Amino acid sequence: EPSNPVDKTSLIVNANYDENSHDGWNWNTWFTVNYGVAESYNKVFDTYQYIYNIPNGVYAVTVRGFFRPYNTNEAFTNFKPGAVVYGVEGSYDYEPNKIQSTYLPSIFAGSKTTPLVDYELEVKDADGNTWYVPNDMETANVYLNDAERGVEYETTVMFNVENGYMRFGIKQESLLSNADWTLWDNWKLTYYGKSVAAYQKWAETVVANAPDYSHATITQSLKEEYV
Repeated sequence: EPSNPVDKTSLIVNANYDENSHDGWNWNTWFTVNYGVAESYNKVFDTYQYIYNIPNGVYAVTVRGFFRPYNTNEAFTNFKPGAVVYGVEGSYDYEPNKIQSTYLPSIFAGSKTTPLVDYELEVKDADGNTWYVPNDMETANVYLNDAERGVEYETTVMFNVENGYMRFGIKQESLLSNADWTLWDNWKLTYYGKSVAAYQKWAETVVANAPDYSHATITQSLKEEYV
């Protein structure tokens, strides 16, 4: 039930990449595992797991991670989302309309003006303040597992299962630059049940995560095409 969800993380194989292995994971493009985290650099990719023989109902998959398009300085001033966390009942190859997904946050989501380790990247804002972010897989592992900064990198997506199995994972379907960097760790799975309240909670998250087009720019060519 929403008020008492059940932790089902034990169903995920190799949820934390602690042994620096790819065990349990499928992929369409090779990704790197090292320092207890996983990453994809400058690649379109999809890495995922199936879990079978599970109760139907509402689930939430959570992961800690970030996406950085371009180089770090450009990403600081011109961030655009790219990689997503997703979940779907069964295989989305057959019912892609049932996929639920949420963008990973920026690499700056957990950035602060105090360093966490001795080998981070530094970016200065317009006021001269210095912000620190991970520089590689080793520093990213420290950030994602830090008690204060790690939670800022958490992304959760909720989805419904009706046929007793699921697929979940992380993917990027198109590149924004030749320096796109996606890094992730610490998967969790939560079961909310199949009550009316559980489905209501799921519906609320779908609405909350819907794209916001209120500030979108309507170009002249688009206007001529559809008006």
